[in-house]
Amino acid sequence: MSRLKRLIGEIHRRSLWQILAAYLAGSWIVLQAADTATAVFGLPDWVPQLSAVVCVVGLLPVLATAVVQRHGPFRAPPAGEVSAHAWRRWLTWRYAFAAVLLAFGVLGAGVAGYMAMRTLGIGPVGTLVAAGVLDEGDQVILADFADHTGDSTLAVAVTEAFRVDLSQSPTVGLMQPGDLRDALELVERDPSRPLTVELAREVAVREGVKAVIAGEINAVGSGYVLSTRVVLPESGDVIEALRETAEGSTEIIEAIDRLSKRLRERIGESLRTIRSSKPLPRVTTHSLDALRLYAQAGRAYDYQGDVDKALSLLEQAIALDTAFAAAYGAIGAYLTNLGGQPTRRDAALTKAFEHRDRLTERERCTDEAMYYWQVLGDRGRAIDVYETWLEKRPDDLPVVNNLGVLHAQLRNWEDAEVMFRQLVDAESDEFVAHFNLAAVQGALGRYDEALETLDLTASRFPDNPIVEYWRAHLAASSGNYSDASATISALREAKRGDPSIRAETSRWLAHLAFLQGKLTEAERHHRDRMDANEARGLRAGYLISVLELAFQDVLFRNASETALRRAEAALQRQPLDWIPPADRPYLTLADLLARAGRIDRARQLMAEYEETTDPNVRDRNPSRFAVAGTIALAEGRVQEAIAHYRRLDEENECPMCVLPSLAEAYDAAGATDSARAIYKRYVDTPWPVRIWTDSWQLASAYERLGALYEQRGDRQMVIYYYGKFAELWQDADPELQPRVEAARRAIEALSPDT
Repeated sequence: MSRLKRLIGEIHRRSLWQILAAYLAGSWIVLQAADTATAVFGLPDWVPQLSAVVCVVGLLPVLATAVVQRHGPFRAPPAGEVSAHAWRRWLTWRYAFAAVLLAFGVLGAGVAGYMAMRTLGIGPVGTLVAAGVLDEGDQVILADFADHTGDSTLAVAVTEAFRVDLSQSPTVGLMQPGDLRDALELVERDPSRPLTVELAREVAVREGVKAVIAGEINAVGSGYVLSTRVVLPESGDVIEALRETAEGSTEIIEAIDRLSKRLRERIGESLRTIRSSKPLPRVTTHSLDALRLYAQAGRAYDYQGDVDKALSLLEQAIALDTAFAAAYGAIGAYLTNLGGQPTRRDAALTKAFEHRDRLTERERCTDEAMYYWQVLGDRGRAIDVYETWLEKRPDDLPVVNNLGVLHAQLRNWEDAEVMFRQLVDAESDEFVAHFNLAAVQGALGRYDEALETLDLTASRFPDNPIVEYWRAHLAASSGNYSDASATISALREAKRGDPSIRAETSRWLAHLAFLQGKLTEAERHHRDRMDANEARGLRAGYLISVLELAFQDVLFRNASETALRRAEAALQRQPLDWIPPADRPYLTLADLLARAGRIDRARQLMAEYEETTDPNVRDRNPSRFAVAGTIALAEGRVQEAIAHYRRLDEENECPMCVLPSLAEAYDAAGATDSARAIYKRYVDTPWPVRIWTDSWQLASAYERLGALYEQRGDRQMVIYYYGKFAELWQDADPELQPRVEAARRAIEALSPDT
């Protein structure tokens, strides 16, 4: 009480201007505190505004009190000042302080009541999550906005923009296009058609989704009215409805931003997180036309599977907004999934990274990780980005899949298995994750578990031919070559009219024949593959088929001149200049030439590869070390060859693919113990896609292991490995049978019965 008296006495001694300055300073502190509390505690936007109103209203009694009390403390008024006496009785500093404090007290009580009602789901300010209509983390379906403007592309763009903004919400998750597409196919609806609210409700009921968000866009004069509503799938009841206006087309994106944020608030998202998310114009584009093209590209890719159309639309969008990060990111993602055009892919991912401040937090995470991974080849940094995001959203299944792939590339098989198992157990529509799980199980040597995973995959994706390819992979990797051949032949027959299946199954049958020494049969299958690729206009595919036949001549027949003639004829038919630089088989051709004794030509091709290939692509291709090793070995620089092969072994995902070449180099160096150990590591290492290396190397590895153990005098191991070689090539072509007979004679000479 004494402090209040001293304060009042101090105020009496101050001038009117000093009192005004002090009040304004105090008001500024109050407003800063209101802004800070609003940001930190997620208070409503009107808290700072009402605080400002209270400060302005409070200024009036403060100024009036200062004027009335300018003669000092209350005492009997002089003659002629009776009316002033009445004002001075009520306009005291005690009452002024009480009035201001009361006003702020009422404001605080109002804020507390509002937040309590919002949190508890009471009244019109109660959120849908608080009211129990939705649970935090629930999935919702966003139906396409209904168009009442006569411009359907505008409605598509508005839907896409709304989706982008809602995707920033941590409270609810939007059903992804892939899940929607699968759900629509189950109810026999065309995914390329607009997703109406009625159809969205049908899907929601079937999939157990709790709510559908629908919207409309209407033209009103030169402006637009955008409205949205939250609908219960079963009954169709509208549980929330909001609207916003845009004066013209240039304000539509801002109107969507306001509308979506209001909806996120009503659903139950923290006001603090809503404010922390970037405004929609910054995470999409300022150009409505660019947004239209971007939205159309997404429809073309997600629902029509038309990659070329999607890429063309995205390029048009970028022409309108050269900083359109999401469009660059989409191009990078589409080309990554396509597995081609690495130069174009890396350029797009780089642009997305440069403009990543215009992405949602989730898009920024994925694009940063893809940039580090695909462009810079920094897998560790990409893993860090993905793991940081998954700490916030552990249910983001596409990110889980990518993280699993990265761990697999680093040979962290157990970590990768955990990731892929999470996807499969969640019944994700990411069918690639199922194959990835089977692959890491195969890499761990658990082929039976991998086959069980494929059985589950086949039940979920019955028409996907990749299931059969993986069955063949696992059969071949476990030595069941007849089962692998039967699986591929059955697939070929079932998909007889598909030219891509014809080419791929021909490749498979050729390699299975190579593996077993059936060179004539292998050549027949390869020629069929060559015809299929040439008919499809795949010049690089044609060349690779010919080069694989040429490798057969070098490795199995010791016929280098025949191999060179094959390669020369193929290059005359399909010159390298006719093929885009990124697709030219420089490395395969250079490796063949080095093995066939044309080292100068091999070096020339490697120099051309260095010159024409994008440095980012070139430096991240570990196969260049294989060719460098082959050239060094052909020139007698054995230790250099060993260094190149070891570098390839360190950087390659495959744990056994380079081992035959490394063992050959150690053999050439006279280090027979090392050669024997590495050959043994090669034949013993589990790997789910062994066929592509085994077809060239397994027979020779068995044969050489038999010889190396023979030098060592290990009779048991000689019999074992020569026996494996003879069994593998028991039906080989007559020209290879002398090698088989030599192995059998060695076995007979060491047999206990002889």
